[in-house]
Amino acid sequence: QGRPLTVGVFMNQPIEEVNKLAMAAGVDMIQLHGSETLADEADCALPAIRVIHVDSEAQVSTHAVSEDDLTAGPAVSLLLDTSFKGGGSGGTGMTFDWSIAKGLGKPVIMAGGLTPENVAEAVQVASPWGVDVASGTETSPGVKDHDKIRAFVRNAKSAR
Repeated sequence: QGRPLTVGVFMNQPIEEVNKLAMAAGVDMIQLHGSETLADEADCALPAIRVIHVDSEAQVSTHAVSEDDLTAGPAVSLLLDTSFKGGGSGGTGMTFDWSIAKGLGKPVIMAGGLTPENVAEAVQVASPWGVDVASGTETSPGVKDHDKIRAFVRNAKSAR
């Protein structure tokens, strides 16, 4: 379509509210980052991204589906993000074994601990559909560094 896709990120909100907010905001996709179910994915008004939490031992641990059902359901993509003991839901700044992203049967978006320094390796190892970054391009919590963002994009693209 010639432009980056915009994604609304939602966590544990009623799907009716998710759809209303996503349509009002004009996003292209809905990312379900909480304990939403496959039925919730099916009820999304826009294509859905399912978040899969991967713990520090590189075990896939989802709240909504079993490991056998990773590729089931209507989600058009899977976003793999690092979790931590105690049930954290992203923002850990920690990486996981990127090789588990291969062969999941749906396009994969990589997240979790990605930085300008390691994104090229992550892309080379996993060949993801996309990458997701937040704290890896910040100088302090919530403050983006434009040079880090440029370096991240440049390094991600150069790895293809």
